Amino acid sequence: SLHDALPILLPALTAWAGWGTGQIRVAYPVTRGRVREGVRFRRQDRPLVADYVLDYSEGLPVAVIEAKRSRRPEDGVGAAARRAELLDVPFAYATDGERILEFNARTGNVGEIPEFPSPPRLWDRYMRERRLAGAAHARVASAPLGAGSRDWDGTARLTAACW
Repeated sequence: SLHDALPILLPALTAWAGWGTGQIRVAYPVTRGRVREGVRFRRQDRPLVADYVLDYSEGLPVAVIEAKRSRRPEDGVGAAARRAELLDVPFAYATDGERILEFNARTGNVGEIPEFPSPPRLWDRYMRERRLAGAAHARVASAPLGAGSRDWDGTARLTAACW
């Protein structure tokens, strides 16, 4: 489970890569789960949850991490990529605690990396992927993206107000 992987991932993200514990979101809800109407009842599907989300600043997700403790990280790349797409973030990672695979949503490339990127390094890559610089860079970094920045289905979205 993702909580079993936390003791392995936390040092890799905090001590080695420099992410603060407040920047690492555990069991981050991506969608609320679709409501299905039946003849006599309603049923709500389970919500889609990302194992971990890395926030550059509060409420500004830049990457998704899928943890696979007992399986190969290749098994988690598809799930991580789907969650990254729904959260509209360009980077997704899958790891088993030893190997780390990175998925780039823009290029579709998957490759093994030696360690998680630091917040400044990932932020620079994020801004290049979004093709943002100057004033737009400052607006995105300071945009208030709390609970109100989600679509009707619960999918998190970067609001137009920050552009």
